Amino acid sequence: MRVFENISRGRAISLFLLVYLIVALYPSLRNLSLPLKGDLVQGFAYTEYNNFIIFKQSFWHLMRGLDLYAAYPAEHYDLYKYTPVFALLFAPFALVPTGLGLLAWNILNVLLPLWALSRIFPAKGRVLMALSLLVIPEVLTSAFNSQSNGLVVGLLVVALGDIQREKWTSAAVFITLSALIKLFGVLFFALFLLRPDAWKNWLWRAMLVVVLLVGMPLLLGLSGHYASYLDLLQRDHSSELKHSIFGWIQAWFGGFETPTHRTWGLFAGLIIQAIPLLFKRVQARIVPYAASWLMFMVLFNHMAESASFVIAVMGVVLYLVDIAREKAWHWSGLISAFIVLLVLGTLLGPTDLYPSVLREFIVFKAQLKTFPVVLFWLAAWWDSIKKGPQSEAFSQA
Repeated sequence: MRVFENISRGRAISLFLLVYLIVALYPSLRNLSLPLKGDLVQGFAYTEYNNFIIFKQSFWHLMRGLDLYAAYPAEHYDLYKYTPVFALLFAPFALVPTGLGLLAWNILNVLLPLWALSRIFPAKGRVLMALSLLVIPEVLTSAFNSQSNGLVVGLLVVALGDIQREKWTSAAVFITLSALIKLFGVLFFALFLLRPDAWKNWLWRAMLVVVLLVGMPLLLGLSGHYASYLDLLQRDHSSELKHSIFGWIQAWFGGFETPTHRTWGLFAGLIIQAIPLLFKRVQARIVPYAASWLMFMVLFNHMAESASFVIAVMGVVLYLVDIAREKAWHWSGLISAFIVLLVLGTLLGPTDLYPSVLREFIVFKAQLKTFPVVLFWLAAWWDSIKKGPQSEAFSQA
C-alpha cells in the first residue's frame, strides 16, 4: 500500500479506474473475438459469452410472450434462471448491438463494486485501492463468464452506504434489485435491524418497493412467467457440493451427503449469522457485519461457482479496509496469514499458474478456494460483536 502514498488521490483514482476499465474490456473483447464453440450433442454452436446471450434473449422472449424458462438450444445452452423483472431490466443491454451490450454489461459489473466501496470509505482512497487489487482475479472470472455477480455485490454495497446515511427507501430499492437478480440478496435486509429507529421508516417503504418492482411484469400482463419461475426453482435441485462451506466440510471431515443435511447446515449458519443482532454494539460495527453477510451468501450456497466468489472477496476487502481504517490489526499475524491463504488458494487456485493436477487438488479435493473465505467470515463475524470504535462511515451518516 505504500506505493500509493507518493501520488495524489486524484491520480490514484484515475489509475485504478483505468486498471478496472481494462479488466472489464479485456474479457469482453477476447470473448467477442473467439470462434463459436460447437456442441456435438445438440448440434448447435454457441458463443464464449453465453450467459450474456441468455440475459439478452430473455428480454426478447419476455417481449414476445414466450416462456422465459423454456430451453432455446438454437440460441444458447442452459436455461434462464433469473426473475422476470431481471429480464425486463436488461432492456438497455438487449436493445443495442451485442458487442456494445456485452462491453457495457461487463463495465457495469466491474466498476460498480469499486465505486460502491469508495462511497463507504471516502477518506481512505489509497488503502481501498490497494486492497481492491485482491478482487481483480474474481472480477475477471465473473467477466469472462459474463456473470451478474459484480452487479449484485455492487448494489448491496451501495445499499450499505445508504443504510448508514439513513436513506431507507433507496437502500430498500438496491437490496430488492439485487434480490431480483440473486435471491440471496434479500438477506441484506438484516442490516436494517441494526437501527431501532428504522422500523418506523423502512418497513412500509421496503414493502412498497418490493411490490412495485416485483409487480412490473404483472402490469404488463406477464404473470404466467412467475408460475414458470417457481416451477424452475422447485426442479432446480442438485446433490453436488461446489465451492461452499458444505463442500469444504465434506472434503475435510465428511458429511452433508443429503439435501436434508444441507438444509440443517444452512439453518445453523443463519442462526450463527444472526447472533450479532442480539448485541447493541453491533450497531457501531455495521461494516464488518455487512462484510460477513457478503461472505455468508456465497459460503452457504451449496451450488456456489467460482464466478460468484467476487461477492465473497468483496466482503473480504470491505472487512480489510475497515480494520485498516481503525488501525485495528490486533491480530495482524493471523490476518496476514489469512491474506496469503486467500491469494494462494481462493484467487490463484483456479488459474493456470498451478499445474492441472495441483489445481484440481487445491480447488476441488482440498477446497482451498473456499477455506480462506471461511476464515475471513469468522473473523468479520467476531469483529462485528467485539468492543471497539464506531465505524467511520457510520459516524458520517
